[in-house]
Amino acid sequence: MSLTGPPFAVAGGGTMTYSADDRPAPGPPGAGSARAQRSPSAGPPSAGRPATGPPSTAPPPTGPPATGPPVDRLEVVREWPDLPPRAADALRVMLAGNARFRSGHARHPHGSPTRRRKVAAGQQPVAAFFGCIDSRVPDEVVLDQGLGDLLTVRTAAHVLDTAALGSLEFCVHQVGVPLIMVVGHERCGAVTAAIGVLEGGVQVPNAIRRLVEVLRPAVEATRAIDDVDLRVDAAVRWHTRLTVEQLLDRSPVLTHAMEEGEVGIVAARYDLGTGEITPA
Repeated sequence: MSLTGPPFAVAGGGTMTYSADDRPAPGPPGAGSARAQRSPSAGPPSAGRPATGPPSTAPPPTGPPATGPPVDRLEVVREWPDLPPRAADALRVMLAGNARFRSGHARHPHGSPTRRRKVAAGQQPVAAFFGCIDSRVPDEVVLDQGLGDLLTVRTAAHVLDTAALGSLEFCVHQVGVPLIMVVGHERCGAVTAAIGVLEGGVQVPNAIRRLVEVLRPAVEATRAIDDVDLRVDAAVRWHTRLTVEQLLDRSPVLTHAMEEGEVGIVAARYDLGTGEITPA
């Protein structure tokens, strides 16, 4: 069975390449288009979407969010989407850092007293990282970044609530980061727990139950996968892609910024064993 997610994960037919020495590799024509992050079937962010208010007025998630298509409707997507130029440059820097980390040649940059004093006066981070709270996925380590390089938002299984959404809007609207990386990871404990709660009758406190309900679409979409490890990994990928869709559904700020080419948003997966970050 193939792994799929919501149609936004299809990247307009283009690919982005990168090299470990930070040299940018040119993409195909149109690679600077923010619209290329969505497939034609998804349409522009404003097309066919329910009206939403400001994030601060949106109620916290108490039930399952809008679901995407069934798991068997789309092919596997393992390419980075076409991105605006600044976002593409930022992603190249992130992936080059990840390549250094996993090869054992991390530079551990920007940790000097001089750097500390410099960023004390102001910050210009390269990207925002929205990921899981898991201790095995420290963003500045796995991306080989340092002081002032990343803005970080983390929740269990990168579940999107009002605080996380507002934080990511702040990253783009107030700080001006050109890239948001939504990063799921192999063997996610929160996703595994969600399967146990929803299908095994495991009892958890109410606050954890609310997290589980947000993960319900990914759990339900992957029920046909019998192997437990494959099922969890498929659910992580599915949920990561859906999270990107939810960001754009719930945030006019991020949708506008993406349409204007001011930000790119990518769904990624971190492999605990290899240390590699790849498209989700």
